[in-house]
Amino acid sequence: MKDETKTDADMTKRETPCNADLAAKVLRDVAAHYRAMAEENLEVQERLLQNAEVCEDVARMVEEDPLGTFTEPMPGEDGDDTLH
Repeated sequence: MKDETKTDADMTKRETPCNADLAAKVLRDVAAHYRAMAEENLEVQERLLQNAEVCEDVARMVEEDPLGTFTEPMPGEDGDDTLH
């Protein structure tokens, strides 16, 4: 007889993706878009690559701790609407 005991790792895997999974995928797609744009726009390349890194970091945070808290100011709250 097969062991049906579920481990913590099994319980965190969902059969149906949740909103956090979708958010992480969208953020990674946006990061890829920023990187593609950075290759063609050398004058803003550094900024685009920084934005891509932020998107990747947030995607990881959403996957690892979807209900976690964020203590830094949100973009726009400090007078600057751009990611960096």
